[in-house]
Amino acid sequence: RLTGESVGARPHPLPPPPNTEALPCNTMASTSSAVSELCQNELSVFLDASQLLLTYADNILRSPDEDKYRSIRIGNPAFSARLLPIRGAVECLFEMGFEEGETHLVFPKKASVEKLREIRNCLAAERENKLSSVNAPLKAGTSPLTATSAPVPNESLPAPPVQPLAHRPLLDGTNPSAYLASERKFFKTLQSNFEHVLLYESADLQ
Repeated sequence: RLTGESVGARPHPLPPPPNTEALPCNTMASTSSAVSELCQNELSVFLDASQLLLTYADNILRSPDEDKYRSIRIGNPAFSARLLPIRGAVECLFEMGFEEGETHLVFPKKASVEKLREIRNCLAAERENKLSSVNAPLKAGTSPLTATSAPVPNESLPAPPVQPLAHRPLLDGTNPSAYLASERKFFKTLQSNFEHVLLYESADLQ
């Protein structure tokens, strides 16, 4: 029996196969004892380990006659780093039907593909449940920016009313008649300058 020292992982042998039968998955809700154990890990650890376990199971389900998918080298970096040290991960493989050899975990010809599918579906259901629990608050939550009213564009603001010239407030001490005369003089000057500009913009002078 290989120990963790020989594969560079944990200092104990691989965990023994479970003695109890895996619990059936009832409409994808209940889980096996090994999957329940795997769920005790942190979310990120569970998601990473379950992803690799599902890959192993799906390879066999897609190509059950391919021998390369029916064995896992214990010294494989992915297995030794992502499954071997993780609580419940190797137990999931045993419940699927894998058996321990000298250098590999092997899914023998006599093993039940339906049992593997059952554990695989339990894993997938737990994974989906955890992902849904994480994503639900994000979908329901509203960011502070969306909760507040958007700023009104300047174009939609009503323009301030324009008071007639005669009704505009005058500075203290200003004579209304003198003020109007000054305004007329300024307007005439502006009009004269504008006419000069039009003269120089004439196409005949270009």
